[in-house]
This record gives sequence, C-alpha cells and structure tokens, in this order.
Amino acid sequence: MTALPDNPTGADLVDALRAHAAASGQTPTAIFRKLSDQPHRWASHIAGTRTPRPHTVQRVRAVLADNEVPPAPQNALSPLQEKVLAAITDAAEQDRACPSNQLMANRFHMSRIAIVNAVARLEDLKLIRVERFGSARRVTITATGRATRHVGTEAPHFTRRQPAGA
Repeated sequence: MTALPDNPTGADLVDALRAHAAASGQTPTAIFRKLSDQPHRWASHIAGTRTPRPHTVQRVRAVLADNEVPPAPQNALSPLQEKVLAAITDAAEQDRACPSNQLMANRFHMSRIAIVNAVARLEDLKLIRVERFGSARRVTITATGRATRHVGTEAPHFTRRQPAGA
C-alpha cells in the first residue's frame, strides 16, 4: 500500500493514487474511476486542493488498501457552498440585500460562475429559495424562514418574462 502523510494535500492523494496504479499495473484513470464517474475532472479538482475533505481522504485510503470504497456523501456541501450559504444567511439575519454573485466571487477569490453553481446547488438541496427580480434577488433561508431584503424592481427576471404579444 502507498503511504499517505497524516495531513495530505490533494496533490499527495493524486500522486499516491498514480503510484498505486503503476504498482498494480492499472491506469490512473481506472484507479480514479473508483472514486468518481468523471475521473479526469476529479483528479484535476483534487490535485489543486490544499486540504481535502476527510471523507475524500478516507475514500482514497480505501482505494490504496484495495478495500471497498465507501460511497461519497450525496448531500455534503463543498467549502465554497458553505461560504456562500453563510454569506447569504448573514445578509438575511442582518436584513440586508443578498450579496451579488460578483461580490461573493471577489470575496471568496472564485469565478462568478462558481458562485452561480454554488447558489444553484443550495437551491437544488432546498437549503434556500430564490426569487429573482430584474437584476436583483431575494433569498429565503429554508431552515429559518429569514429572507434577504428585497432591493430593486418587481419586474420579473429576464428568464421569466413573457414575449411581447403573448
């Protein structure tokens, strides 16, 4: 079995898995596939992680020991999703407008699309409910019922507008 340090980085995990693949005569892709149905994307994502989540380290250790790999948590939030939820919750509790995607992207040093995806995931998990108006939104935290302050127009979001003459 390939040894891992006590607090491995994502790069440590990927390197150990590659060494395990070489030692067992398998391709790295075949090894990564035991952890994700998108092996290249998974390896690329994990390699750039400074502190992988404990369940990821546990699953990699299982692969390295040739044990059964525990399933990935289905409803676990990523660190970014946790930060986004905390920022929106904070705004709701202080009766402030919902922070924009760009503001959160700047604050968390992420791309705007990463924030969009995090908000969508929170919505999919029914942790938040989003009402969109023009360029603004009001977000309700499902657990508390608290909502961010509505700012802006009552005009529907462009994706919900009716075509002219409809």
